Amino acid sequence: MNQVVNAKQTTLTVTKTILKQAEELAQEHEDFQMTYIVAGRKALYELIGKIYGLAEQLEHALDREELS
Repeated sequence: MNQVVNAKQTTLTVTKTILKQAEELAQEHEDFQMTYIVAGRKALYELIGKIYGLAEQLEHALDREELS
C-alpha cells in the first residue's frame, strides 16, 4: 500500500514538473512573440511610414523634375 502511495506521489511530482516546464516554455514563447515579432512589426511599420513620408516630400518638391 505504501508503495502505491509513493508511486502516485512520484507520478504527481513528475507531472507537476512537466507542467511547470510547459508553463515556462509558454512564457518564453510569449516573451519571444512580444520582443521580436510584435516589436519587429512595429519597427517595420515605423520605417515604412518614414519612407512614405520621404516619398511624399519628393512628390511635392518644387524642383522634383530636376531631381530625376
